[in-house]
Amino acid sequence: MPDFLKLIGYWQEDKTAWMHPSKYVNPNWKVEDKSQIIQYLNKGVPLFAFLGVSHCRFDCGIDDVAMGHRELTDGEWIWPEGLAHYVEYHSVKLPDQFIITIKANTFHVPNDLDTEALFEVPKSYEFWKSWCGIK
Repeated sequence: MPDFLKLIGYWQEDKTAWMHPSKYVNPNWKVEDKSQIIQYLNKGVPLFAFLGVSHCRFDCGIDDVAMGHRELTDGEWIWPEGLAHYVEYHSVKLPDQFIITIKANTFHVPNDLDTEALFEVPKSYEFWKSWCGIK
């Protein structure tokens, strides 16, 4: 078990905030495996579910239900269910460290995760805040 799960892909509403996805749009992000990365994000193992749904911070018109209501994990990272949407439709770039993990897992989320144990593992925003430039 990891000491903590690293949270990524959590956005703020305020478009001027550092943690708004518009700050990380990069249509020139050249990652040869983008479709496999999107698939990986969508295949994360559900760890938490919430009663409400998320919404796209770009107000692109996608149904809120499609943005999801769960947090997904690969046993090292944890992300909101809608993160794949931001990558696929808005060209939001992901941290290189996360891509390294995805590639190390050969683009397949481990299928033997002990979700009961992971549920108890502390979650940390520190990496995400640092990557977003928040001290």
